[in-house]
Amino acid sequence: MDDRQIKAALEVFSEKWKPIIIYHLIHEGKKRYSEIQRLVPEINKRMLTLRLKELAEDKVINRIAYPEIPPRVEYEITDYGTTLKPVLILMNEWGETHAKEKEIGFPLEDNPGNVCFAMTTMETIDGKWKPLIIMHLLKDTLRFNELLKRIPTTKRTLSVHLKELEEEKIIKRKVYNEVPPRVEYSITEYGKTLEPLLREISEWGNKHFD
Repeated sequence: MDDRQIKAALEVFSEKWKPIIIYHLIHEGKKRYSEIQRLVPEINKRMLTLRLKELAEDKVINRIAYPEIPPRVEYEITDYGTTLKPVLILMNEWGETHAKEKEIGFPLEDNPGNVCFAMTTMETIDGKWKPLIIMHLLKDTLRFNELLKRIPTTKRTLSVHLKELEEEKIIKRKVYNEVPPRVEYSITEYGKTLEPLLREISEWGNKHFD
């Protein structure tokens, strides 16, 4: 798995609301703006407009304006956007399992009607560096400073992400009774269930980014 490809791929669809918008356009076909808003009722108009614009700029969706009065605009998934389907399927499956494990769900804000659990996954691994932390710990057990060398972020940001991943039971922290103290981080068995998803994201990135 490649750091750069995962980062590049996640930038296309990882921001809030993008997975569920893509999901609906893949599974339900062409939609008007108002129809998308009904499918994702908690998103405000400004944010929906921004997300649709970003997805169109990334060639994930098409915006079709018809020369009619009153004007009619529809959005549809592109062939390029359709290639995200395997990624979203894995995100949806993992998110549904995670929601059951944690006895949580996002029925209104993040997952209206419990239709798409991809947002649950993104809530869990959200953050610029979390997927890379998981990826490196899938390969090795590492100390904090070793992670810091591999992931170009600040000590504070890395500490926050590690703490959050530990709280989600995706990684574990082991403190050795030594002087000076030694602390190591490793992936949990539960965290290992993210490996197929991260591999799919990496493979998608390899295909679509140089």
